[in-house]
Amino acid sequence: MTRRYRRRGLSRQELLFATERACMNILLWSGEQRRAAQALYRAVGFNSGIETGFVLTRPSPVSTKPLEA
Repeated sequence: MTRRYRRRGLSRQELLFATERACMNILLWSGEQRRAAQALYRAVGFNSGIETGFVLTRPSPVSTKPLEA
């Protein structure tokens, strides 16, 4: 969510909407530094530490020229 819409309760409303309608699975991703988002997820009933996520970040290619065969 962009900063313009943060801290207005919109995410809480969306999460409650989904959880009250008995969605089977909801998976949320949050950067480790997003403490406020994580607090919100816990406040509406989500648990952390159940799954582990991994991210691979590759450097941008130096050249956009296609490789020759």
